[in-house]
Amino acid sequence: MTEANKQTTVSETQLVQMARQEEAILAQKQSLLERISGYLHETITAKDALKEICANKGKVFIGIGATIMVEAQITDTENCKRAFTESGYKDEKIKGTIEWLEKKEDTLKKQFEKLSKEYSEAEGRMVQITGILKQIQGEKKKMIENSKRAPPTISK
Repeated sequence: MTEANKQTTVSETQLVQMARQEEAILAQKQSLLERISGYLHETITAKDALKEICANKGKVFIGIGATIMVEAQITDTENCKRAFTESGYKDEKIKGTIEWLEKKEDTLKKQFEKLSKEYSEAEGRMVQITGILKQIQGEKKKMIENSKRAPPTISK
């Protein structure tokens, strides 16, 4: 038999188990997508803020909460500190940091696109599995209804 002609028999219990596995995969991928989206947003915001600092000669508006903003002046518009560990920072030129953030943004976008595709594929498998399970439930319901309508049989 060729690959196209092979058939696999799967029980209803196995289908339910497959649906649960796909559900777990979808939840995991959704969580990852949310985290990557958050990192991406944070990266874009930092990059844009640094560009604004350079373009406006250090003059910025800072949100302090409750929709209140204050104007501030940044004295050093050429240098910044960038974390390289949880508690370690290094001095770096703002232009270099912007370039690093742009590369990070590109990487995060690629990861997001790849993960979105995987999510869609898992979602498609889930739709197929649940469709088959609904079909099975419909057939079971028909069998029960037909057995109720069938005349009783007497066994000897």
